[in-house]
Amino acid sequence: MRTAFLPALLWASLSIGASAQPVISPRQATITHLEGTVYLDGRAVQSSNSEHLNITESFIIRTEDGRAEVLLSPSVTVRIGENGSFRTIHNGPGDTRIEVLTGPVVVLTGEVAKDSKITVICEDGVTLSSLGAYRFDNRHYEDIGQNFCGFKVYKGTAEVQLQTLKILLERGRVMDLNRGCGDHIQVNKFEMDELLTRCGRRPE
Repeated sequence: MRTAFLPALLWASLSIGASAQPVISPRQATITHLEGTVYLDGRAVQSSNSEHLNITESFIIRTEDGRAEVLLSPSVTVRIGENGSFRTIHNGPGDTRIEVLTGPVVVLTGEVAKDSKITVICEDGVTLSSLGAYRFDNRHYEDIGQNFCGFKVYKGTAEVQLQTLKILLERGRVMDLNRGCGDHIQVNKFEMDELLTRCGRRPE
């Protein structure tokens, strides 16, 4: 059953083994909602045929003046706001990896098995927990020629892999990720009331 949309804030708001080892096939992703201008691998997608598209291991989806929701697996939903985009690196059982190219992108996780891993690359690598809600805003700043990825944890926890250390972020924490900053990235708090005001309720 597809979850209902979260409005406003959450929109705006890899060794090869022996041949005897089993081959794990990638999952087929599904576009469960779209509106406005949305592209899949450079081709415009219409809402009338979105649920019949064959999108599996590797694809790029981006929006212009539109929004999209993609179900990568029963436990991973990705929502893209206007001028957002991401690509899949791997989407197989036990291992989901995507890269946020431009923001805003929201990732929602359901129950995740202990031996499974959900990783988002947005400048740095971020591993997500079960039952989480996370927002990534990857922006390019022309004046300094660098990308910064604003990362917020609304629900659940996340482990951020910096250059030489890992940082655990809990609910209500925000970081600006940048490869050039190495380990020198500050963790701050943000007001969860912002989510309550714009979405009408707090996440459970």
